[in-house]
Amino acid sequence: MRRRACANAKLGKPLKMQAGFATSDITPQIGATLNGFIARLTPSTDIDAPLFARALWLEDRQVRSLIVAFDVLGLSVPFADRVVQGLASHLDLLEQQVILASTHTHSGPMTCPLRGIGQADEKYLAVL
Repeated sequence: MRRRACANAKLGKPLKMQAGFATSDITPQIGATLNGFIARLTPSTDIDAPLFARALWLEDRQVRSLIVAFDVLGLSVPFADRVVQGLASHLDLLEQQVILASTHTHSGPMTCPLRGIGQADEKYLAVL
């Protein structure tokens, strides 16, 4: 029996998928308020490792999608909704075709409010 890998069942033709990848440095400035650790009472004093946003674009003949992962603890629902809406509009995608994820680092900037820790850093989010 002959097997076809990556075949389009409807057309009987090989699937042609395109993919693209990009990264952007999203490291906050020294002095940023950090998220994810309630005993941390002072702002950042150094940069140990850069933080990134990573994007993966996938497209075949019928479907396009974008996956973006941020090196942050998390994103608030209102902020994530604005990002999804903006990307979908700019890239002519449906909102369902945009997926956001966070790496859940506890050494990143305040991107979402956490009880007992503080509010999100709106100035940082404006450039994110």
